[in-house]
Amino acid sequence: MTAAKRLTLIRVVGVGAAIVLAIAAVLDFTAWLTRPAVQAGALFVDGAALPTDADNTAMTVSLDGEVRSDVAAILAMRALLQAPGTADASGSNKAAQQATVAALTVSPVNSLMWMTLGLLKAQINQPAGPALKTSYLTGPLPRDALVRRIRAVASSDAVNDEDVRLLGQTDVRTILIKYPRLEPALAATYRQATPDGKAFLLDATQTVDPRFSRLLRQYP
Repeated sequence: MTAAKRLTLIRVVGVGAAIVLAIAAVLDFTAWLTRPAVQAGALFVDGAALPTDADNTAMTVSLDGEVRSDVAAILAMRALLQAPGTADASGSNKAAQQATVAALTVSPVNSLMWMTLGLLKAQINQPAGPALKTSYLTGPLPRDALVRRIRAVASSDAVNDEDVRLLGQTDVRTILIKYPRLEPALAATYRQATPDGKAFLLDATQTVDPRFSRLLRQYP
């Protein structure tokens, strides 16, 4: 290849790369314009208002993990608020799982999205353990999301995974030691748990706060 041809090839590659970068910048700018007003982490507070501005444009055009996570979290919360077993609930769950997986493809170490995937799977009795375990292994969660993760563990098959049980105990300890205001939510989690989940919570709380463990034992 002559020097002139090499130079032409370099120019063509450079122009192509510039066009690709420009398109990516436009798409990301469009996605940020349509990004939901509430970020994903704020949605997992019990009683939080669910925004209505989950524009799928942001999910479709953006390669930004945060934007995708915000949209996926809204879709997930909508799905989780529906009673399972209906066609609408099944469709919402499927769409939310797809959006969550799409967020994870560009941000695979997002612990909140792995927890979200676990919650969605638990809702329709799919194996939730692997997603929840990955949530523990990929980093910390926002404070108020800890109860959500414990709730998913204690109400699904994940509680039978020894690794998840051990990791879940860290959430329980964190709440009882650092965030006592979340104790009512933890008690509500106990009331919703499976028999194995209740045994897990009693064991986890007994080692940290026997008083709270005795309180839980008062519930059926």
